[in-house]
Order: sequence, then structure tokens, then C-alpha cells
Amino acid sequence: MASLPVRASCLATRALCIFVAPPSHAELERRLRGRGTETEEKVLKRLANAASEIEKSEAPGLFDFRIVNEDLEKAVLEVSAAIEGRVRGTIPGAAEALAQYVEDKQAAAAEAAAAAAAQAAEAAAAEAAAAEARAAEARAAEEARAAEEARAAAEAEAEAAAAARRQLHEESAALPQQPAAPAPAPAPAAPVGNGTAALLDFGFGAAAGPGLAAKGMPVRAYMDATVVPVLREGLKALNVARPDDPLQFLADFILGQRRQRQEQALLLAAQQQVQAQAQAQQAVQLQALQALQAAAAGAQGL
Repeated sequence: MASLPVRASCLATRALCIFVAPPSHAELERRLRGRGTETEEKVLKRLANAASEIEKSEAPGLFDFRIVNEDLEKAVLEVSAAIEGRVRGTIPGAAEALAQYVEDKQAAAAEAAAAAAAQAAEAAAAEAAAAEARAAEARAAEEARAAEEARAAAEAEAEAAAAARRQLHEESAALPQQPAAPAPAPAPAAPVGNGTAALLDFGFGAAAGPGLAAKGMPVRAYMDATVVPVLREGLKALNVARPDDPLQFLADFILGQRRQRQEQALLLAAQQQVQAQAQAQQAVQLQALQALQAAAAGAQGL
């Protein structure tokens, strides 16, 4: 190494020794192999020499400056600044140029980091938006599936009710017809207010009976006994279906519930009528049997 004899000579006090080191052994090997002009033997020899020189350069007092050649332009500026620092006026402005270069590099690095952070934030926002869109699609699909299941269940229930009505009509037609007993006269309603009473039905109060739907009931009790259950179910169905016209959907739902309850009431009345007819027929048959038994007993007595 050239610095050893210089340090041992009379020029030691006036000499400026600078050691330019590679960033790392691996980087030096990459640079040597990247040239494409060195044989494998020369590459290995130069690597061995470089490792030995780097180790010796760490001896105290051998070099005044140790510069890492990671950035060639910066390394040149550092060498120039070191020379200008030892011999003023040799390379004027070298220190200022080095400081400006370092400042520019730091600003460029900060700008690149900010751009990378902005790009990462933009990518994260895009991914979040895509995830929200996928979640919204999944929710919409689930709501559509639930609405379809509710519609299919309603259709199945309506079909079952219609089949029950048809079966009831067929059974009623198959039974012998008996004269219907006269219906008892309705009892007069209790006077309310000015002596009158009215039934506010809307198609739902009939299931609870006139007594619960009359004007004399408290408002809360009357609503709970008539329209509140249906409105609650209608709002649940509205929340599931989310139609374009919610008022029309709610109106159709209420009318459908009214028809369903009226049909259930008619079905119950028909069932009761069939049971009454069957009981009347059994009573007639029992009376005929008793008459035959009495006639047979009289004939035996004679």
C-alpha cells in the first residue's frame, strides 16, 4: 500500500492520505463481475487483495479520511472537500458543493418516500373501496336471497291455504245438507260516550272480536289488538325486500294480510259449519236408531 512508505518518510506531516473503500465485499464482487472483462481468476485475486487492503486500512493513523464509494458522485465531492480542507484554495467551493449534494439527495429521498407513502395510501384506499364494494354486493345478494325465500314461503303458504279451502269445499259438498239453525240475534252494544258504539275493523279487528275492537277500548290496547302486529310484520318484510316503492309495498302487504285473515276466518267458519252439520247428522241418526229400538221393543211386548 502506497500510504505506508509515505507515512514513514519526511512527507508524513504534509501528506493527505485518503482510503476509498467499497460499500461491502459483496458489492465490490458485483461490480467486478459486472464489467464482463475480468476472468474468474483475476476477479478472485482482486477480491482477496481488496479484503487485505480494507483490513490494513483500519490501522490507527494510517489514513486521514476513509470514504465509502457507495455513490461515485458523492465520493468525488468528499475527496474534493477533504483536499480543500487540507490545502485551502485548491478546490474552491468543494465543501459547499458536497453539502448541497447531500441536501439534494436527502430532499429527493424524502420526496420519493412521500410519493411511495401516497401511492401505498392510494392502493390501500382502492383496496378498501373494492372490499366495501364486494361486501355490498354480498349483502345485496343475501338480501335478494332472503327476499326470494320470503316470497317463495308466502306463495307456498298461500297455495297451502288454497288447497285447504278446496279440500274443505269438497268435503262440505260430500256431506248431506241439513237445514241450518237460525242464527241468534246479536246482542246490543254497550253505550259508549253519547250512547253509541261502533266497530272499527280495517279487516284485522274481526279476528279479536267486536269487544276488543270497539271504540271504548284504550288506544294502545286497540292498536295492539288490531293493526300493530300486521304493521310490524309489514315493516320487517319491507326491510328485507327494499322495494323501489315502499309505500305501495306496505299497502300491498297489508291488503294481502287482510285477505289472508279473512280467508282464515272463512275457513274456520266453514270448518265449524261442517262440524255442526256432522253433529246434527249424528243426532238424527241416533234418534232414528232409538226410534227403531223402541219399535222393536214394542213389537216384542206384543
